[in-house]
Amino acid sequence: AYNVLKQNENHYKVYKRGEVPEYFHFNDNPLISDIVIVADLGWSLIINKDIERMKKYSRGGNHGYDNHQMDMHASFFAMGPAFKKGYKTGTLLNIDVYPLLCKIFNIIPSPNIDGKLERIEFILNEN
Repeated sequence: AYNVLKQNENHYKVYKRGEVPEYFHFNDNPLISDIVIVADLGWSLIINKDIERMKKYSRGGNHGYDNHQMDMHASFFAMGPAFKKGYKTGTLLNIDVYPLLCKIFNIIPSPNIDGKLERIEFILNEN
């Protein structure tokens, strides 16, 4: 199956689990299948039985694309006494929001996360 998918890559990338780019954090996850397919931005992966349903109900939104694509970045707004007023920054990683919220609410974060407070804490008020 992998060889057929690899030979016919068109608007998607196919990987063996151990070959998925590291930034996906898939390689060591036991829940990830042996073959991983990632659609190119703007394309969807569906099985044949879902084609008619997709035509009827699709509103154009989707998820699961490569998070290095700028179109996959989200807007982040933060207000309140914990944050710098009027501060603007570039891209933040969604996975870093959890340790940020833990710091604000004085909660000990779970140790098995990919998020890092060090990458996002600069948006916090220094008081």
